[in-house]
Formats: sequence, C-alpha cells, structure tokens
Amino acid sequence: MNARSLIRNGCTALAAGALLFALPALAPAPGALEGGLAPDPSPPARARPVPARGDLMELGALGQGPQAEKLFKAQCAPCHGAKGRGDGPVAAALQPKPTDLTNPEFQAGRTDEELREAITSGKGAMPGFGKVIAPDEIDLLVAHVRSLAQEKK
Repeated sequence: MNARSLIRNGCTALAAGALLFALPALAPAPGALEGGLAPDPSPPARARPVPARGDLMELGALGQGPQAEKLFKAQCAPCHGAKGRGDGPVAAALQPKPTDLTNPEFQAGRTDEELREAITSGKGAMPGFGKVIAPDEIDLLVAHVRSLAQEKK
C-alpha cells in the first residue's frame, strides 16, 4: 500500500466516523414524520387570568412594596424618574419624552392590561421588558405605576 492509498483510506475512515456522530443530529424529531411537523419542545405556556381594570389597584400595598420599588428603580426610573414623572436622568436625551406616569389622564386612559402589554412588549420609544422581567414582576410594576397616581394626590 502506498502513501496515497493510506491517505485516501484514512480520509474515508475519518468521513465515516464524522457521519456516525452527525447522524443523530440529522434525525427527525420524534413525531415529526407522523404529522409532518416536529412537536414544540417548549413547555406549554401557563394560562394566566388577566385581571380586570382596577384589580391590581385593589391589591393596595402590592405596588408600594420594596420589591416593586426596586424593580421600578432598576428598570423604569432611568427614564420615568424615581416618582414616575418622566424626569429621569436619561429623559433629557429622549424624543419623545417619557410619559408622566402620575398624570391622571394617563392613569384613567389605560387599563392594567394595557400597562402590562406596554411593559412587556414596549410602546413607542420604550423598549419591551418581557424577556428580562417575569410576568409576576410585571404585575408588580403595573401595581406600582397605579400607586404613583395615589402618591401625587
């Protein structure tokens, strides 16, 4: 056997070995052949009842607790300000300016679900936080935003 044959046989063996390791990754997912599509491997989404307008306000101290205040300070205050008036340290550089969350017209014009959606997905220039804040923490933020109107009175 000459050197060329050894190289050819070595390359063939190497390719066959690589194929053996790659085959499991190339195999269709279980159930993919029966229905044509692979099943979604992610767990089913938890159904979460949507509170009606004002339900979070009825929880009272929920939005004024230390966890809600800490979340608001970390995620919202840079733009909306510590008191939610739209005067945070980043606000001066933003167009449009952040919303004054204490404004009675703003508060009256939005349901808790609309606030939850804005925090989760973003709205206008505001980015969404749904990928970095858990749903129960978003509920805390909604309750905190509601509590800001009470503090202004």
